[in-house]
Amino acid sequence: MNEALLRNPNVLDNSNNTTTGRQVYGIRKGDGQKLTDFGLIESLEFSRDPQIRELKGNRKGRTKTYKKVIDEDNLTATFQTSSTGSGPVREWFLGSKPKVAALASAAFEGTKVYALNDVVLAGGRLYKVTTAGTSAAAAPVWPTATGATVASDTVTFTDIGTVADNEIRAFSGDASINRGGVIIVLSTEESDSGRSIIRVYPNADVQGTGEPSIQDFDGYEFEMTTTSNTGFVPPALLGDFATAKPDGVVYDVPNGRLAEAWNLLATALIQHVDPL
Repeated sequence: MNEALLRNPNVLDNSNNTTTGRQVYGIRKGDGQKLTDFGLIESLEFSRDPQIRELKGNRKGRTKTYKKVIDEDNLTATFQTSSTGSGPVREWFLGSKPKVAALASAAFEGTKVYALNDVVLAGGRLYKVTTAGTSAAAAPVWPTATGATVASDTVTFTDIGTVADNEIRAFSGDASINRGGVIIVLSTEESDSGRSIIRVYPNADVQGTGEPSIQDFDGYEFEMTTTSNTGFVPPALLGDFATAKPDGVVYDVPNGRLAEAWNLLATALIQHVDPL
């Protein structure tokens, strides 16, 4: 075989046969211009459902197809994550923002009689009274590790975590679809290859569809479906699409520029989905 006729004679090199990691990020309106990292992705599968129009006619006694066009071409991605303990991931899975009920607390008071289970708020953390008594005149040096204790005269306080750790979050049980933008990174940063793939879908519907078991751990399954681009313009620094507004963009990126490309795309996507 004349390898000079091949575009890729090195196709069997080790660097071209590699394993790829998966990262998924999502942004919705009202998320404070922050993306959600969907965490440890177990599986990621893409599929397309093209709607094809055909022009057929019979000119000489036999029906023929004269033209085929793709009228609509929706891309669907199904992925699973084992990061079910993340509050933002859970919000995406349930499809709604929670109604938050905070644990009742108050600032520390010196020489106060504290009852068992009273809660003090200090520095964004909560401290529950586990030994009732009277506090000292000055506040103690509060610990910052959950479960740690501190004494104040005859009172003992136990660190029970942050305010958010102790919230009750109530979600609507009605099914809901998240609408926003999605970035999918197929990373080879820790394998043999020197390039990774970034996929950007500026307008997508994302819905929690199941709770699979993942390697004996809890999991969430999501389905993402792309929708028509409503105005997202890819950063020209990463390839100038001029006035085109594609429904999705795929970037083949050297790993040395992966962080640069991700930052540019994430910033552009945030401004598109959740502008100030």
